[in-house]
Order: sequence, then C-alpha cells, then structure tokens
Amino acid sequence: LGGPMIVDVLDELEKNGRVTKTRQPDAGMTYAKMLKKNEGAIDWTKDAAAIDRQIRALHPWPGTWTHSQKGRLKILSASLSISSQNQRAGTVMPDGIVLCGHNTALKLEIVQPDNKKPMTVLEALRGGYMSVGEILS
Repeated sequence: LGGPMIVDVLDELEKNGRVTKTRQPDAGMTYAKMLKKNEGAIDWTKDAAAIDRQIRALHPWPGTWTHSQKGRLKILSASLSISSQNQRAGTVMPDGIVLCGHNTALKLEIVQPDNKKPMTVLEALRGGYMSVGEILS
C-alpha cells in the first residue's frame, strides 16, 4: 500500500510545497507485544506457510531455530516447497526439504549452526550439521 501512497505524497509536496498530515483513526489499531527470544523456536507440526512467515517475520531478531542431532541450527532463509512424502513433521529430505504439518514442506536455503558462519543447506548436509532422514525438533 505504501508505494502508491508515497507517489501521492510526493505529488502533493511538489504542488503545495508541504504535506498535509492526517491522524490515523483509533478504530482498527492493535497493540503489538514485545518479541521474546523463545518465539523463534520452530514447531515443525505447523504448516509450511506459517513457518515461512515466522522465519521472515523474526529475521534478524530474535531469529528462528531448530535442533538437529549436532545441536542448534538457526534458519536464516527458506521457501515453500512441494513434497508428496507422508512422514513425520520435521523429517529432513534430500536437498534440504523439511516436512511440515498438514502435508506441507519447506525448503531450507541458508542455515547457521551455533558458532559457525551461515551456509547453504547443502553445505550443512555435506558438513554433517544435519542429515537426510533425521527429525528436527
């Protein structure tokens, strides 16, 4: 919504030399509570779209994470994917696809093991920070 609105504001500024401010109406306003670190824990039983929104919303702080067999793994980037597998939520499939709730899947793209630099999910698989078939928690 902001794109078209900024054009109108800039047109008004050019035409009048100033911008008229309008108070936001109280109706429809909501309060956003302060984020806490524990909100970044991923629940793989949620559907992939909800997890994808969580990853994008909480980046960069507090960030999102999961636990693999090797320890905590930050999820920095992911995208929605398609999988016809019917296995437990959190199961890592080839190419970094993780099965989620409601028969959905998420493809992890960039991850970061604790005390390591960010890496692609394929690098994480090759480096043993996660493995195909393991269940993330």
